[in-house]
Amino acid sequence: MAQITQTIINPTVIPQSTANISPCQNIGFESTSVGSYSALAGWTLSTGNYTLYNGYCVNCSISTVVPQADIVNLPYTSNCGLSVIPLSPFFGNKAFFIESDFMSYGLEIAEKNFSVTASNSFLEYAYIICLSHSHPTCCDAAYMKIKLLDSLGNAIPCGSVTINGINGTSTACINAPTIGTTTDPIYIWTPTWVVNTYDLSPYIGTNVKLKLEVGSCTVGGHHAKIWFDAQCSGTIINANGAINGNTITVCSSTNVASLTANISNSCTWNGPSTSSISNVNSSLITTSVSGV
Repeated sequence: MAQITQTIINPTVIPQSTANISPCQNIGFESTSVGSYSALAGWTLSTGNYTLYNGYCVNCSISTVVPQADIVNLPYTSNCGLSVIPLSPFFGNKAFFIESDFMSYGLEIAEKNFSVTASNSFLEYAYIICLSHSHPTCCDAAYMKIKLLDSLGNAIPCGSVTINGINGTSTACINAPTIGTTTDPIYIWTPTWVVNTYDLSPYIGTNVKLKLEVGSCTVGGHHAKIWFDAQCSGTIINANGAINGNTITVCSSTNVASLTANISNSCTWNGPSTSSISNVNSSLITTSVSGV
């Protein structure tokens, strides 16, 4: 699997042509008014209740409780981790927000199916999460999940993120160290937007599913929150750059990543020493070597 972290400077951020139309309808949320929703165009919202273990360890049954999700304006004042959620790295000033606080104890799910075409074969999503520390085991603590699944429900390579807010120093059930988190005695959170980019070209002509899930601890005293934004595009990098000062992780199931710059001036690519990419000025590079 090719996993490349690429930092580009001098960005020109423009709305993606497929951001708010089928098949990526409402994936960037800019066409939706700020407010609370029990149903959201293009998405399926649901809730679940716990029995013995939380949703981190078991598949919980869907609840009859009406779900609630929010579309919020950015920057957004938060009382969890970050004091202010900044503008997302994508076009616009809106983000999607769900929190397990809505349930006494249980989980909230937001999922979206969309078809992959040549015009939207790259999916980029960004998130900020905050969880309350609670309990010493994975199956009891508050948690969040992001999943990317193919049409058969199989996980798309490196498309899943799971963070669990257990107490103590154990990392047996979290991958927080791989994305960079901040902790204090109360919360664990991401100090900025985490951006993931996926090459879905092997799935052109099929549907994929994007699934977000947040859950409380098993007794409902501790919760998880996620702010989320996304966009679809036919190329990864547009208009002479991407996001200044951030990195984009590119994951491909084909073990090859292709990065394209639609340039108006000149560009230069440099990869790790093992990549054979040194001062390449072509608008397109293809590599199977991981690195920055």
